Amino acid sequence: MDELLVRRINGVQHRLVKAAGEPTRHPFRQRASDTGSIPTSRFTSSEKAKEAKARDADLKIHIALDRVSFMSGTSQAPAESAHVLNVRRPRKGESKEVVDEAVKAIEAHLNTYNFHLNPNPEFKFTLDGLHNRILLTTDEHRMWDYYAGFALVPSLGSLGAISGALEVTNAFWNAKCHSLTPAEPTPRRTFDEETLSIFKSVTWTVLLLLPRDFLPLGELRGFAKVRDPFDGKGTFGVVHTHSTDPSYPYLLDEMNEDVLAHTVITCRDENDTVSLFAMISNAYAKLEPASRRKGVHPVVAGYFDSIHKVMENVFYQPQRPAPVPALAPPDIAMDLAANIDSATPAAASSFLSLGDGVEYSATHAPAPPGGVSEWLDGVSPDFMPELLSPEPPEQSVTADGLTKTELNMLLTRSVDAGATSQERVQAMMLLMFGAGGADDDADSVSDHEPDDITSVYDDDDDNINDTASDRSL
Repeated sequence: MDELLVRRINGVQHRLVKAAGEPTRHPFRQRASDTGSIPTSRFTSSEKAKEAKARDADLKIHIALDRVSFMSGTSQAPAESAHVLNVRRPRKGESKEVVDEAVKAIEAHLNTYNFHLNPNPEFKFTLDGLHNRILLTTDEHRMWDYYAGFALVPSLGSLGAISGALEVTNAFWNAKCHSLTPAEPTPRRTFDEETLSIFKSVTWTVLLLLPRDFLPLGELRGFAKVRDPFDGKGTFGVVHTHSTDPSYPYLLDEMNEDVLAHTVITCRDENDTVSLFAMISNAYAKLEPASRRKGVHPVVAGYFDSIHKVMENVFYQPQRPAPVPALAPPDIAMDLAANIDSATPAAASSFLSLGDGVEYSATHAPAPPGGVSEWLDGVSPDFMPELLSPEPPEQSVTADGLTKTELNMLLTRSVDAGATSQERVQAMMLLMFGAGGADDDADSVSDHEPDDITSVYDDDDDNINDTASDRSL
């Protein structure tokens, strides 16, 4: 006689009819296989085998990098016993006894997978146990609901010690980098023995966030990826392992054969240890979405704030001194004093200023990389044909109404890293449309030039655009 089975997954009951003597089938496996959503030939065809081999190579590289700690390159997370902290809020109508039983069930389930949470010193959890075979990226952490059921986090005392040690080290690192010249490379962050001892003596806390089962080998679990805010329904995907290769990474599949699987990073060797950075980043990825849930437990929020501070110190970047602008060639300074055109002194004064009331000095003119001629070599002839045409030797003013000195100075200003974006744009506008007198049309700039030419460009962008379009007519 057939046996009626009822399973509840993610709050949804699934009824299965199990024939006598048949093994129990997982509801998602049954539904997906019936619809053909799980590609059974993923690892049989030559094309899929090549893809799997390429992913395997990428995983090995990532694992090699993942094992390098952000601390010193050698520090690994120590194997310590963990303290279990239940921060699961009771559901409506649940008694304390029900909650305690749920927590004990989670602990018992984790202990069966070498995740020993027993305070007995003979039972130590090890960071190379099954629970750390799965190292997910941040996005995959957020999608994998059931894996967010617990988070292995350094204790608050350890997080504070790590953060304090990093702050002190970063301060020395910043001072050392600030004394360097811009040409010197940034040195690596180094740690003394006292700091390293802090990294190697971390105590751990297991936060039991949600009552979810761990993923057994060869089975499937459903996870809600997108939930509709109006009707509460969601699109479900499937998480599964390789059916024949236990060492293959866990996969996340949409219930759509056209969507590629997400590869989850795993430690392939059971003797591998995990770096402290990997442990902290994994905990951060799980606590970040948990901290944003409505009615989050204060303990979870406190742990997230502490681990967020550690992550900021981990990714700290020292400040480097600003590069000193190169000096202009002396011939430009002489040319500026001798040949600047009296018709456009205001324009040159406006656009060749250093800002904040400091006037531009030719002796402090930053030259573009490689010089003006090399910079012009990379300019398209179709973009600025007037600049690339040879200047008549007897003509001191270009066709754009600019002297050679003004042209060089504007070119320098247009690529000056110390200038603001608006100043560089204004310099380019002068280069493109000149200082007047270039057009033979009746509406050229000389016919309606204001008393102060700088007012055309010192106003807002609308005036600049109007003038530019006016000159192009």
